[in-house]
Amino acid sequence: MQSKRYSIATMVLGLLIFNIACEEKLAGPDDDVTSMRLLEGTWELTGLTATYVRDIALPADSAAGDSFSVDAYWDLASIVLGESAALADLHLFAFFEGDTLLDSTVALPTPAHLAALGLEMEVVFKDDGTYTLGGTYPTIRLDEAACRSALSIAPIEDTGNFDMDYLNGILGVSPSVGEQVLPPFDDAEITFSSDSSVMQFNFIDRDAHDTKFPDAGFPWDETKLRVTMGVADLPVNALGSFDTSGPTTNDTAYIMDAALASWSGFLTFYAMAIKIEIEYRLTPGSPGLIETDYTLDGVIDADDVVAYLGLVDPNGSTFQLGLPYSLLVAVVEGVPGLVNDSDHDFDATNATAGGKLKYVIKAVCIPVNEIITFESTWSRVTTQ
Repeated sequence: MQSKRYSIATMVLGLLIFNIACEEKLAGPDDDVTSMRLLEGTWELTGLTATYVRDIALPADSAAGDSFSVDAYWDLASIVLGESAALADLHLFAFFEGDTLLDSTVALPTPAHLAALGLEMEVVFKDDGTYTLGGTYPTIRLDEAACRSALSIAPIEDTGNFDMDYLNGILGVSPSVGEQVLPPFDDAEITFSSDSSVMQFNFIDRDAHDTKFPDAGFPWDETKLRVTMGVADLPVNALGSFDTSGPTTNDTAYIMDAALASWSGFLTFYAMAIKIEIEYRLTPGSPGLIETDYTLDGVIDADDVVAYLGLVDPNGSTFQLGLPYSLLVAVVEGVPGLVNDSDHDFDATNATAGGKLKYVIKAVCIPVNEIITFESTWSRVTTQ
């Protein structure tokens, strides 16, 4: 069961992040304003900053392993390779239990920033100790079938009881029974401006963390509270390749690696063909096994395969793709070298021309513990 716990995120998720500081200095209540019951009345949200931290955490009864593989497939593999499309699949890396999937701060410091997302909230604190909270709030909904999380603006209509400790500026909230967005908490920090027209309301949402929520004195419900994060996008660098960081995120990009230096660092069609052929030629028991040290360096390895393709069987072709060796290996002054086809993208209608390959992430769903730290600013609309 998914709920608001898929709140605004990052990363891995294409969020609108504003890194703008906009603060008004607020003062704590003194003896005079304490007697005025400052919290009671109607307040409108005017600014919100939220920091989200999501760490991989397996449920106690999980049968899954402690790692989650992130893999990718070539988007044209089924067309070009047919039933052998899996030969082009790649393992990129793995996440492990305890890894942080998300650590991101989202700042919406003004009403204009809130409005840009369609976000608005109004809370009423009544003199009978009850509250109502209505409007819209940002959340990340998980499409379980696609293992993809996406930003959504959802309605909120919460009710419950509150207890305000004016002396220490601490608010406690007990949501009503039923589906509520706000979790229970008893340690929110409240401060007011000197004229009581502005309120700063800060609290930590722990209800999606299987140890911190119980530690705070509240019951954990694995079925209702566990958050699952869909990882379907990765950062993409300025060259259009998946990377550890980048200006954008996407589920489709090039693959780059230092081992692909012969192809300017990119995984190309020729690079993939060479990779498959090397595995075929060096696998024990293979009909095409190479057993000669053509480079005379004391080992039989990939260099010997390249030497074989360029010097021993230059008119041959790859066993899997049927590409002429002469396309993949060029011999210059008796020295075989790999042909670089990274100056263009692959086109399935002209496969022999090679080109850079686009890969697609195989989305994976991962259970997490989540902590959200909220800092919000509210303007008074009415008093009770």
